[in-house]
Amino acid sequence: MSQTWSHDDFNELDWCNSKIHGIAFGCAAEKTGSVSFDIDYVLAWDKPQPDSPNYRVASASLVFRDVSNLQISINCLKMHDGSKNQPSHPIRISSIDRKSCPPDDTMNSWLISFYDMEGDIRFESTGFQQTLTSEIVNCHSKINRIAG
Repeated sequence: MSQTWSHDDFNELDWCNSKIHGIAFGCAAEKTGSVSFDIDYVLAWDKPQPDSPNYRVASASLVFRDVSNLQISINCLKMHDGSKNQPSHPIRISSIDRKSCPPDDTMNSWLISFYDMEGDIRFESTGFQQTLTSEIVNCHSKINRIAG
């Protein structure tokens, strides 16, 4: 399996249940920059037994380039159903969606949605690169931080 993916591989990737451990911002002279996510990427999961899922996980760096119109709205203390969340609850990605921005389709509109909490991250970007930063490990049940 490839250790690096780009926006060309988007349809093959699924960030469902990947945990975000950090977000960093980079600036460029042209008034655009990058947004980087330090994540535990779930490469695959199966359920050998109904109560015992098995995940194949690795730490990864997910970097979007030429970012503009960045909007971040995350309420870590409020869950989707209105109940209160624990502050230490991890941010888990539900999905990452993209749409082409006319007129030339070189720019895409991105939406990162979360499980368990209100909010999302929205921006425009020309693309991304995701690189694994640790070995792939098997985890059972809960996904814990991967050393990398």
